[in-house]
Amino acid sequence: MANKGPLSKGKSKSKSAKPKDFAKIKNKVGKGKKAATNATHTDYKVKKVQMPSQNALGEKGEEVTHRKNTTTFRERSGLGLLELLAHMGHHSSKVRRDAYHGLHELCKEHDGVLRANLARILDATATASMDPTAEVRVAFRIFQAWLIETIPQDAVSAFAATLALQVRSALSHVSAEVREDGLKLLELYLSRLGSEQVLSQAESARVVDTLCHMNSHAESVLPCLHRLLQPPPSRLGSTPASQPWKRLRLDLPQVSLQDVVDGKLRGVTGGGAPSQAIEASGPSLDSPVWAFCLRAWLQAGDLPRGTIAANSGKALQELSVARPGWVKLRAAAVLERALERTRFCASSSLSSFSLQPSAAQVASLSGVVRRGEWPLQVEAGSSLRVLADSVNLRMARAICLLAAGGAPPDVSSLHLGRLARAALGVLEQVGLNAARSEANSDANSASAVAAAAAAGIAMSAELDSEVRLCASGGQGVGAVSYALRSLDLLWSCVATGQESGNGMFASEDVTRLAEATMRIASGGGDEEAPISAAIVLAVPLTASLLGLRPCASSAQPPPAVGAGWPEALAAVGEPCLAELLEKARPGTVASWARTWPKLLWYLGSSDPALSSFLLSLILELAKRATQPGGLHGRLLSSTLPLLVPFLAGPPG
Repeated sequence: MANKGPLSKGKSKSKSAKPKDFAKIKNKVGKGKKAATNATHTDYKVKKVQMPSQNALGEKGEEVTHRKNTTTFRERSGLGLLELLAHMGHHSSKVRRDAYHGLHELCKEHDGVLRANLARILDATATASMDPTAEVRVAFRIFQAWLIETIPQDAVSAFAATLALQVRSALSHVSAEVREDGLKLLELYLSRLGSEQVLSQAESARVVDTLCHMNSHAESVLPCLHRLLQPPPSRLGSTPASQPWKRLRLDLPQVSLQDVVDGKLRGVTGGGAPSQAIEASGPSLDSPVWAFCLRAWLQAGDLPRGTIAANSGKALQELSVARPGWVKLRAAAVLERALERTRFCASSSLSSFSLQPSAAQVASLSGVVRRGEWPLQVEAGSSLRVLADSVNLRMARAICLLAAGGAPPDVSSLHLGRLARAALGVLEQVGLNAARSEANSDANSASAVAAAAAAGIAMSAELDSEVRLCASGGQGVGAVSYALRSLDLLWSCVATGQESGNGMFASEDVTRLAEATMRIASGGGDEEAPISAAIVLAVPLTASLLGLRPCASSAQPPPAVGAGWPEALAAVGEPCLAELLEKARPGTVASWARTWPKLLWYLGSSDPALSSFLLSLILELAKRATQPGGLHGRLLSSTLPLLVPFLAGPPG
């Protein structure tokens, strides 16, 4: 037997040393389980730290807000300017809204923050007008309204490019709600700053073009167009009256390179005279402004013709039945302002933008008259009567501006004549009613002169204000001034047609025009009526019709007659129409001339400027009374005896 001693015993011992699968290893007594190499220790230790002050809050200083932190809704010591500007780009709309509220609070409590960081604030808020959340846009608009009222306008106008970017971005946004808020923002800027301080010349044309395509927001677009098309702040007095042609737009052709390339223009000659202007090779193009206003007029609906009881709890603007009238009033005001801009502005910021209607658009307006949709007719006792009269006066003056040179050259004389006769009918009715009511309300000559001067101030103030009512109850001074300015335009048409032999008015139309002018100029048609504002306002127009050239003799119109200054007659050279007036309505010119000594007697020393103006008119009448038996000589003979009470005083 082989010897298996130590060798075999060692082999079996190595086999038993191998660990078995899934065998539980028993640890020795008193030793714990070893931790794994990838174990995570969750135990921690806490120690108190003493912080007498925080450097971050100390750097903010006192210029912090006292609002809650909207991210954690816990009270903090305040937010500084940099934090508020950073929150304006936060993903939460509530944080962005509270950031504008906080910025408003911070700038209101600390004046130095706004003055030192105006550029940074405006740059940070440049995209707020396009914010997708309505409450953020409202908060931004409230802050902008406060900012415009707080800082000087010169400081705001330095950032006009940023403001214009906000407006253009909002108006061209895909969201209808953002576009509607953009209109409110534009109206805010235009009402507080003016179009010239917010928009440049090129930007004005682009914004007007954008507005004319927003057909579903007519009620909001029309006030913006009315402000964008405002003429220069003051036409009267800014140019010497001896040079009236400087108040009118120079008839120089505006040529674009694209029109020349496309062959749309022909007949270009040198010299620069108006008769040598560029002739259009086709029909006139439609004006976007006129297209928008005519569409808004037709879609507005009709005013109720019956009696509408006055509601003491609501203003006229708040009545739902008055909405069509307000839309038509604003549309007529925009058309009037567009034609005024093309007529009276020497240089237009909308030079590349057509404000003159096409022949087709004039025909559409003529169709409105032919269908009886204008003038508006309401009963005398209706609360909408003042609104209807204001619409009629506005549209009448727009039509008079068309007849006095605002119409395109290819317009039909039939359409233009129909419009002019309809406007004359409005002036006959509304102007006469306003003159009568205004004459009854004046207590004495002093109040009449004051009311006439107030009409001139109101006319100047309206250049940059919202559309207002022309007539209001017993105070018809505004309606009288509107009627006189419209009559001035129609008389300029008569003077131009008399010179060219191709007038739009027949002899019976001239008689109606003379009758309407006489009734307004005499305070309702009664020559013995007391002195009223209508009589005072009509003095320059009647003097110009008599050929006394008040615009050429007076460098600055007196304030009491500024609202009735005959600019249209001054533009055509103030021709003498006395013979035509005497033939159309005998005795009219004599009644006008006899009014001036009467005014001098009643005025006394209350208004030296107006008294001096009246005396200059009588002196000019004496210079023209050179032919014995002539019309001016007869007028002077009937006027001089009435001067005795003014020169010698009352008897005794």
